[in-house]
Amino acid sequence: MIEHGIQHRFVRPAIRGVLSVVTTGTAAIDALLAHEPGTHDAASFLPMHAGRDVHPNTSTPKGPRA
Repeated sequence: MIEHGIQHRFVRPAIRGVLSVVTTGTAAIDALLAHEPGTHDAASFLPMHAGRDVHPNTSTPKGPRA
């Protein structure tokens, strides 16, 4: 699912570095206990089109209307 999301641009490739995929609950607990927090560039996790979705008639970013 992760690779599918990356391929279809729903998820940025940077997600690979922050997710642990395991097959059992015990392995999940072990992964959580062994995890050492790191720092990540927040921009690498923004949607692929962040800041570039501009409506052609208004030149303003798309978003919910107030």
